[in-house]
Amino acid sequence: NMYRIFKTVFEHYLASQMSPDILHLRHDHFQVIELNDFAKLVNIGEIEELEIGDVLFEQGEAHPFVRVVIEGELDVLRDGVLTYSLEDGNFISESGMHAGLMLPGSVEASGTVIATRASSTTGKIRCIKWERADLVKLLQKCKPLSRSFQSVLSWDVVSKLKSQRLLLAEGAINSPGRWTGKRMDQSYFRYLAILHNIIARKRDLHANKEELQMYRTIHHIDDEHHKQALETCGWTTEEFDTGKEGISNLDNDDDWSTNKNLQEKLLHFLNLA
Repeated sequence: NMYRIFKTVFEHYLASQMSPDILHLRHDHFQVIELNDFAKLVNIGEIEELEIGDVLFEQGEAHPFVRVVIEGELDVLRDGVLTYSLEDGNFISESGMHAGLMLPGSVEASGTVIATRASSTTGKIRCIKWERADLVKLLQKCKPLSRSFQSVLSWDVVSKLKSQRLLLAEGAINSPGRWTGKRMDQSYFRYLAILHNIIARKRDLHANKEELQMYRTIHHIDDEHHKQALETCGWTTEEFDTGKEGISNLDNDDDWSTNKNLQEKLLHFLNLA
């Protein structure tokens, strides 16, 4: 007992030594996470400083990182069309973590993310960057942190939806119809990327069923779109439901967006959406 008390006090002390800007980030966006647990998150991450015009990743690129913006702004584009902006407290490439999906490895990007505006206070654009596998490992090990982290991510989803409406209200969207279409494309491709990650690790099919259904409910992925997405990955709904190996050729780490047959299926899928 004394060891645990000392360990807790020591961890709290270490957490209190975090830089003021990181503590400010916690105050504004991570208050539901205990200070000690927040320190664990920060300690396994890396502070990343960006310049205006830096591209974090391109649409269709497989990448193994999850990020949260500390300060500054970044834009997200689908086929070159601005779909939404990110600011302090917003997550990048969380890929279903808000629904409980703890996906290891790389996930294909549904859009391009570009650093666009520096903080008016510090003149910087910064993020915390985690290796997805490291973040998943920590969250699976520390259940209280996992629950509170999921709560933070849920609020982040709400924040992003509000920022999209703000773009419309401010007149930043020249063609609302085209913008809406690109947002829908982005949503579907995001789901495809999640399915690809799960199918590539067939041992996780049953383990992710409940969380995947939660994701579908939150993001309005109906049965037809789910079926089309599975077919794009080379699976049927029956194969996916039983967890048996399908005819997928996506069970490796190659960039599946370069597969010509897959591209044709994706276009077919979007035309049906």
